[in-house]
Amino acid sequence: MCFLTLFSISLKGQHIVYFIHGQGADERQFSKLLIPENVKASYICYQNPLKNETMSAFASRLVSQMDTTEKFSIVGVSLGGMLAIEITNLMPQKINKLVLISSAESRKELPLKYRFQKYVKLYKAIPPGLLKRGAKTLQAIIEKEVKSEKKFFRRMLEAKEPIYFKRTIGLIINWKPAKTKVPIIRIHGSLDNTLPIKLSLRTDFEITNGGHMMVYTQADEVSKILSLILK
Repeated sequence: MCFLTLFSISLKGQHIVYFIHGQGADERQFSKLLIPENVKASYICYQNPLKNETMSAFASRLVSQMDTTEKFSIVGVSLGGMLAIEITNLMPQKINKLVLISSAESRKELPLKYRFQKYVKLYKAIPPGLLKRGAKTLQAIIEKEVKSEKKFFRRMLEAKEPIYFKRTIGLIINWKPAKTKVPIIRIHGSLDNTLPIKLSLRTDFEITNGGHMMVYTQADEVSKILSLILK
């Protein structure tokens, strides 16, 4: 189910941009962004990955929500950024700009807890319901910015099925990204504790005191940067 739906058609001169949300969120994550007038924004919905599905295969199923008859840009947050890379690799000739927010483009940028489990898959032994409860408990502890909007972020987590958490964790742990032919533009927060900026190979725009949820909690700053990128 998509919570943000735009019924407008693409007008001449508009820049078509697909937004892909993060693992612990949905399309409402983008609800505070100020979308430039030259941008026609569309929001990609995704539900549960299939059992043992790869990041690339999951991303290929999302393409059905896109109009691939013309070029477009993608803005992906966290897991959404990883999916954006995979979609770009499927059709690099269709991509205008690829923007990652609070995300990663290489396994080297993933924290040890993800890289380690590629070989010792501890997450598979944890019941899906416990993974969901853990996400709800730990989110506000790991990302301090969530506390001011705790009910909002909890509603997005509550909307997920327990199996969603196990399978999306599997996507990240088993991700094998290929080098994309399209330049990647990176926006990252200095206080991101989920994907720490110190692990990023590079950052084009750093948001001071920005956490992992800054696309919502610091939407004004993110919006200004996106306006520069997507003009």
